[in-house]
Amino acid sequence: MMLTKTSVIIMASGKSSRMESNKLWLTFSGKTFIERVIQLASQFAFHECLLVISEQNAKKLPQLKNNMQIIINDQAHMGQSASVKLGTLNATGAGYLFLPVDQPLLTPQVLMKILSKATSENIVVPTNRCHQPCTPSFFGYKFRESLLHVRGEKGGRSIRDQNTEDVIEVMIQDDQVLFDVDTLSDYSFLLGQER
Repeated sequence: MMLTKTSVIIMASGKSSRMESNKLWLTFSGKTFIERVIQLASQFAFHECLLVISEQNAKKLPQLKNNMQIIINDQAHMGQSASVKLGTLNATGAGYLFLPVDQPLLTPQVLMKILSKATSENIVVPTNRCHQPCTPSFFGYKFRESLLHVRGEKGGRSIRDQNTEDVIEVMIQDDQVLFDVDTLSDYSFLLGQER
């Protein structure tokens, strides 16, 4: 397993344009989205943990009690690719797990399932019951140069789509844990799950 060789890169510098408010500070079950993802990552003995975040949001962060490296993204306007590039550039592991902030139902079991298939030579993506690829995604070191050259909002999806022979899909039966909060209606649905 690649756990101790993996750099986890928390993607926390998105524009939240469809949400109309900053997703980092939305709450679910008493914790903000950013707190939830940091706590999730902190449950593992990763090689390193990098948090890619805007300077404005970094100033609002609570004091971090672990060895998380904060990477300031001052180019969030360039799309998700800016975060992917910054995280990859600063990572020193044999693979990269890109962990989004907007999936507050993610569990340690999902990450373990992804990491159990991860190598420095492959890409691992969870799929829902309809076999659609979701996040979080793992990219082995083999794809480092490609990750450093991604563009726009697609992030690593373009690399995944160009290297299908290297992609391992991991089916997540309880695919509700992959739920991605992009809009206010998504958030309302999520809050309905709290009850």
